[in-house]
Amino acid sequence: MKNDAREIKGLIKRIPTDFPCISGCTDCCKIHAWSKIEWSKVKKKLRAENTRSKCPYITGKGCSCYDQRPVICRLYGNAESIGTVGPFWNVNLACPRGIKNDNPLSFKDARDIFIKYIDIINTQGAAGPFAHFRRSGR
Repeated sequence: MKNDAREIKGLIKRIPTDFPCISGCTDCCKIHAWSKIEWSKVKKKLRAENTRSKCPYITGKGCSCYDQRPVICRLYGNAESIGTVGPFWNVNLACPRGIKNDNPLSFKDARDIFIKYIDIINTQGAAGPFAHFRRSGR
């Protein structure tokens, strides 16, 4: 798991941090699989009610774990569509409000980060509200 933690840190470093997200916006927030490493870093007390259609960390003020959000959440707004990846059809990482990053990830980099992240989840098992997640093929 130490190698997975190191790899997650490496993936995070590859994702631009300058996306101009609107404070309090939760439009791209959904239930996603989290790596167990990421899930364990966020305190339970930060979790809001799980509505089954949104992330359990959404509050009336936005994301309650923004600084510790998982790789998948960091990708949103930093890339466009990366196509079909395994069972995920038309993976679209664009901001739902149409806001664009001035320095987005390339298609290749965004897809590579997404695939590596899913591989980590599949290796260690998923955590969070979508822990039953499994990937098959690419």
